[in-house]
Amino acid sequence: MIKIKIIFLMFTIFYATLLNAQFPFDKQKEESKKADYERLCKIFKQKVIDYKKTMRDDAYARATLESYQKRAEIFCKKK
Repeated sequence: MIKIKIIFLMFTIFYATLLNAQFPFDKQKEESKKADYERLCKIFKQKVIDYKKTMRDDAYARATLESYQKRAEIFCKKK
């Protein structure tokens, strides 16, 4: 019975330590997501500017431009 209690105690300590070790990684993931959003925001803003310069005048070109603008808006809001 004592062995079971010791094993249970060791498992509890190990699990608690494992959970505490993951918190810094969550912060790193959050920071990396923010960096990705900033990068994608810049990319799509530049795509909108470049595409407007060389854009054709048809429905497909307008849809493409609209798509770039929506994605730029999405990623710039998530900063």
